[in-house]
Amino acid sequence: MFNNCTFSCMCEEFIMRGMLLPSIMHHVHKTHVIWKGIFLSSFLFGITHLMNILHQSAYQTMLQMIGTFLLGIILAVIYLKSGNLIMPILLHGLLDACSIGISTSHSTTMLNNHGNPLGTLILFVLALLFLATVVSKKQQAKIKKRFNV
Repeated sequence: MFNNCTFSCMCEEFIMRGMLLPSIMHHVHKTHVIWKGIFLSSFLFGITHLMNILHQSAYQTMLQMIGTFLLGIILAVIYLKSGNLIMPILLHGLLDACSIGISTSHSTTMLNNHGNPLGTLILFVLALLFLATVVSKKQQAKIKKRFNV
């Protein structure tokens, strides 16, 4: 199961951050390209988790989609600032591995947002903190130069 989780994280990060995020930034109107890329790619990342409604409640699915959107913001910022997918893949894999361990042991932690509003709130605060790191014009200029937008 860990191997499937690892492969899934790598694929999701390659598609969402490695392909989709830069593509959005290149194809949206030239104002606020970084913000549009972060939010749209994160929104789509959250929407992809709608299929989990087949095996969990609508409430849990909604919280998971919100949490995944917020996690997408964090992973997007990490990718944009670092310029590589290694850290987003590792963080995504670590969180998925913890989530799998949590769901099999039926325990809960604060970052498990499957039906846990506290986990979603913590991800919200972390997403805001990560977004704050790309607010400055200097940081945005570095990112635009790195991604040729």
